[in-house]
Amino acid sequence: MITVQDEEGHVVRCKPLGVLWGKFPQFSAKNSVIFDDVRHNFLMAPKSGLKIRAFRKAHKNRATDRELLKLARYLMLIADKDFTTLNHDRWERYCEKHGVTFDDLLVNDS
Repeated sequence: MITVQDEEGHVVRCKPLGVLWGKFPQFSAKNSVIFDDVRHNFLMAPKSGLKIRAFRKAHKNRATDRELLKLARYLMLIADKDFTTLNHDRWERYCEKHGVTFDDLLVNDS
C-alpha cells in the first residue's frame, strides 16, 4: 500500500497495481483485478478494481457468506477476456447474463 492524495485532497492509502505491472510484465490492466471492500484502495487503477461487500461479523456469518464463491464464478467467466473491456461494477449482472446462477453455491459443510 502507498499513500496518495485523492481528487478531494484527502490523503489515503491504496494498492499500486502499476508497481506490480512494472516489475512483472506478464501482468497488466488486461489481466489483473483487485477485490476490496474499500473503493479507494484501487484509486490508482480504478478500472482494475472490483468492490465487494464487506465481510462483517465473521463469527456469525462465515457459514452463509458466499461472496468469494460468487467471485470465483465471475473469474471463470472472464478468464480469457481483456479485463479493460469489462465493467467490474456490474460483475453480478455479468454472471446472470451469462447463465451463472448462485443457487448451486451452497456448500454442505457436514
